[in-house]
Amino acid sequence: MFALLRRLAQYSGVSGAGIGRSLLRTLLFLALVAGIYGRALPGPFVFDDQTAIVENESLHGLWPLSRVFAQPPDLTTSGRPVVALSFALDYAAAGADPRVFRATNFAIHALCALLLAGIVRRTLVGPRLADRFAASAEPIALAAALLFLVHPLASEVVCYVSARTESLVALFYLATLYGSIRASASERPWIWVAFAIACSVLGMASKEVMVSAPLVVALHDVVFLGPADARRRRVRIALWSGLAASWAVLGFLIATQPRTESAGFALWVTPLVYLANQCSVLPSYLRLLFWPTGLRIDYGLPQPLALGDVRAGAALLVGLFALSLYALRRWPAAGFVGVACFAILAPSSSIVPIVSEVGAERRMYLPLAAMSALAVPLVWLGLARVGRAWLGWIVVSAAALALALVSADRAGDHADEIRLWRADVAAAPGNARARYNLSGALRRAGRESEAREERAAAVRGEIDFYSRILPFQPDRARALGDLAAIHVVAGELARAEQLYGELLEIDPSDASALRMRARLRAHLGLSGDAGAAP
Repeated sequence: MFALLRRLAQYSGVSGAGIGRSLLRTLLFLALVAGIYGRALPGPFVFDDQTAIVENESLHGLWPLSRVFAQPPDLTTSGRPVVALSFALDYAAAGADPRVFRATNFAIHALCALLLAGIVRRTLVGPRLADRFAASAEPIALAAALLFLVHPLASEVVCYVSARTESLVALFYLATLYGSIRASASERPWIWVAFAIACSVLGMASKEVMVSAPLVVALHDVVFLGPADARRRRVRIALWSGLAASWAVLGFLIATQPRTESAGFALWVTPLVYLANQCSVLPSYLRLLFWPTGLRIDYGLPQPLALGDVRAGAALLVGLFALSLYALRRWPAAGFVGVACFAILAPSSSIVPIVSEVGAERRMYLPLAAMSALAVPLVWLGLARVGRAWLGWIVVSAAALALALVSADRAGDHADEIRLWRADVAAAPGNARARYNLSGALRRAGRESEAREERAAAVRGEIDFYSRILPFQPDRARALGDLAAIHVVAGELARAEQLYGELLEIDPSDASALRMRARLRAHLGLSGDAGAAP
């Protein structure tokens, strides 16, 4: 086995010393992740973890593999067989023990940081940037990886087990880019071409975000590696063709295992409504890059917004996109990062509605890596021009320490279910789903009176939300029924009776509405024929 690994390393151009350095960095990064996030390790499964892992019997055994790969519909794991397999392996190792699942998340995060360091270093010593950065490429790359590793915006991906969808696709995304860079410089490029294509296939089978990887790889090639000679053109054609072919994997998975209840164009949230919501959510992500407070695990459902309601956010995003395109010509390295961030975010944060979740900090995981890769070289370059390059390491060290402390505190939230949901409610008091989850956590802790208070607040928030989205609903009768049912739960029976009446004006034959309205009218002592169920 070791002889085979040595032969493989020799063929791919990887030295023994390089492997040793990579192992040492991996261990260092793992130690940092464990030190920062270790408090979260024994925390309970939360949110989607229950349906995706604990209650998902298809993951509770490794055989037959077809059962693991063909996930039930509308789960976090649906259409994502690589993620499903990783969960099944964790379950096979220790059952439903959250410590094992989070330890795997820790390892994936450390490997992503390692790949980021490799990408940054090899990009900085490439033909376009070597003159300015070759001498300092190694420490700059490590500093960029360090900031990514400790940033609180990555905490959800590390601590929330179901967010492995994002870290696993990021791992393969970064590995695809790393393999493509190695293929361009290696004397034996074909093993790296095969590596990059294989990683792209695995990424496509992990999450839809991977769809942009072939385009980002091609853009990186053009921006940082420049014109190709005849040999490199052959490598490029093979690489780009293979990466493009991997789109077929994603297309097959979307067609055969769709999540129709959470994403798609056939739902009440139209593309323009969802785009308006993103004009509100994306600027908040940008704030978290620089001031990571008020972190949340649940951003709630899309709101009934129009583009006119979010002019400032829309103007900011249009400006940033235009600036990225301009920079691609004027300052190509910075432009690449900007365009790559927009490309990565596009599947989840543009016009394809995701009704189940308007935003998620995990969506910023790969953009965070890109921004870290840009920030450190820019700081170093600016200080080097005034003869103060040494000051950059003080700035990076101070920033890393501050970010690590915030991340460690956030890990404490993930260790305590009540504390986690209280943080969400504090950040967004109107999020009914967060209040429902807080109510459930309080009830499980035996704090019944507090649980009832939160549930009552959740019901009030839900009534407000469903009332505001009522004009947007294509199926008004169903929406009226849903809203009436919530009023019943809230004890507002007169309003519920009125809503069932409006529903019956649209569909007089709705048996359930007839039955409920008759019961409500009897309870309220109202006279007159309200209709009866057939």
